Amino acid sequence: MRELHRKFLDEAAPLLGSFLAKRIELRALWSDPKADAAAIEVKEKEAADMGLQIREKALKYRLQARSLLTPDQISSFQGGSGSFTLPEWAKDAAPERRVGAAPDGVDGGTTASDTRWRAGD
Repeated sequence: MRELHRKFLDEAAPLLGSFLAKRIELRALWSDPKADAAAIEVKEKEAADMGLQIREKALKYRLQARSLLTPDQISSFQGGSGSFTLPEWAKDAAPERRVGAAPDGVDGGTTASDTRWRAGD
């Protein structure tokens, strides 16, 4: 399962990098009073297309992962939730990127609700 996850991350990394770059470009356009509406629309469409490509890759990964599970595991599988839940071994990584993460210097622990990556950051 880890190898499958690693393969997904390797395949998705270039797309994720491009997607984040588009989001930064979009933020710059939205905050520029002189930005052309058509330029914003183009960047929004590009970002949406990249987001769709990432979701399609994630769907394929979740379906492959699901095919490796037992029926009992499948009944509790959250692969179709629309967000990526961190595996147990990765929950301590990058806490500032988790929804509901404790502020710097505060140990808020890790709960199921704060181990999902924020979309669009």
